[in-house]
Amino acid sequence: MKTSLRRFARGVLWAGACLGALVLLSWLWVYGNEHAAATEDADCAVVYGAAVWRDDTPSDALYDRVMAAVELYDAGRVHCLIMSGGPSTYGAHEVAVMTAIAVEEGVPLGAIEPDDHGVNTRATVRNITDASRRYIMVSNGFHLGRIRLLSVLSGLDSLGDPLDVQYHAAAYLHGRYPRDDYYHRREMVANFSALLGDWGEEIADSVRGWLAGL
Repeated sequence: MKTSLRRFARGVLWAGACLGALVLLSWLWVYGNEHAAATEDADCAVVYGAAVWRDDTPSDALYDRVMAAVELYDAGRVHCLIMSGGPSTYGAHEVAVMTAIAVEEGVPLGAIEPDDHGVNTRATVRNITDASRRYIMVSNGFHLGRIRLLSVLSGLDSLGDPLDVQYHAAAYLHGRYPRDDYYHRREMVANFSALLGDWGEEIADSVRGWLAGL
């Protein structure tokens, strides 16, 4: 009986240690990619969607992402912007709002390619099908680790040529977000869902809902 209890205790300790190691690795991955910046020119910047509020007001995260891509375009670093997003809960489609911001900032409509089916990060990566072009993935820093992981898993980022896909963190133009800590915790969970595949998204959604309440 005592032997069985000792074995059980060792198993629990090993499982806890392994889980702790995985959480640590995910944390390091999130923060290790947070300050990524594209160093070379590319064909297109891929802008990842975020929340749109009532009256079609972009969330700070969405605005920051689009403005980072506009800066790349204005500097001649890219010649097209791929706006990728999904339907909004409160207002207009994310892509419509993203496009309106860019056009207002002087980006020609002809330089913008819409991806109306980028309903989540995985979908946006999957929707990039032209392997002949080089891309700069633009999002908030806390989001870039998951984007990089999904890009590698999909084969878009082959790891062979570091310029095929680059990653670029948007600046906080209005200061840190009120829920910034939550967003970082969410990405630690989302890394595991990326590894698990499509069905992992359902598990991650449940866990992210729990984290939102912390």
